Amino acid sequence: MSSHGSSLPDVSIQRADINSQLNATLLGIFMMGMYTIVYFGTLYICLTRKRSPGKVVISSISLLYALGIIEYSFEWTFMEWFFLENGDTRVSIFKALLVLPRWLHVMNNIFAFIMLTLADGLLIWRCFHVWNRSIRVIFLPLFLFFGEIGSFPSSMLGECAEIRRGSTGLFLSAVIILFVTKAQPTHQQALTVDRIESAGYFVSATTSLATTFLIAYRINNLSKDGLSESRGRFKHVVEILVQSVFVYSLALLVQAIAVVVPFAIGNSRLFALETYSAAILIPITGIAPTIMVARVNLAAGEGDLWPRTRYSTGLRFRSQEGTENQSDTQVIGEENTEKQAVEYVSRGEP
Repeated sequence: MSSHGSSLPDVSIQRADINSQLNATLLGIFMMGMYTIVYFGTLYICLTRKRSPGKVVISSISLLYALGIIEYSFEWTFMEWFFLENGDTRVSIFKALLVLPRWLHVMNNIFAFIMLTLADGLLIWRCFHVWNRSIRVIFLPLFLFFGEIGSFPSSMLGECAEIRRGSTGLFLSAVIILFVTKAQPTHQQALTVDRIESAGYFVSATTSLATTFLIAYRINNLSKDGLSESRGRFKHVVEILVQSVFVYSLALLVQAIAVVVPFAIGNSRLFALETYSAAILIPITGIAPTIMVARVNLAAGEGDLWPRTRYSTGLRFRSQEGTENQSDTQVIGEENTEKQAVEYVSRGEP
């Protein structure tokens, strides 16, 4: 978002920007089709397997999908705004690209930010349970997460008077400015919103990377006490987590860079970067955690991550203190606890 001058660029630049907007929207819609296939495939896996991921995980990926559909209903509306409401001439379409409908613009940002925070929250939820409900371990991801939506130092939120009166999350601060200015901020306010949104994307990427590191570290420690076959399968689970979050974090970083660079009318490359990065970020925000749920549950199998082992894993969610001289019944109990621990890796909840 930026303020715009009255002069218009050359015809070639106008066509390039209109082309970028059209193609980026079509690409995003195509990816939403891919997201639909991934979502319903994951839902089928979750509902047909004996060990489902749990209600929280299923509800989260379902809400993510619903938000993604709503988000792209805004994109359809924007297309109508560009090419139907303002489609008389090339110049009118180009001007429409620079001035979006006020409240539609605000609502579009709100749903996009909700999707980002929900995706991060789902990852932190899984990390919380993998680490035996330890708040201390997930303190850093939680701090970053609340920086996105909750309390954050007001000195970092720019010079907008409405924001400096209190401390709010980064994404929430951007929405507040848009509400206060009725989605038509001044040049300085627009720059402030851009900086806040960019900071929010960077924080979100850091949150997802930090949480993934904690989960991978926990699984790696757990696999050291198992058999070689178990270690190989746990390594596969770690690869699934890293691959999924890497794509999501990369999309966030690209969007953060695109937003933080000051926009200027006539810079068709920057306009294309902003447009394409925004178009693919929403589908990826839903696809990454959803496909991770599907792949982890497929990799977990029916107790196959810890086949016939009775070594202590350290990942005990309902561990009990025992005596030094354990009976055979206690050893069997250890085996069941280990299998239960693996189930929590794939389920992410008790």
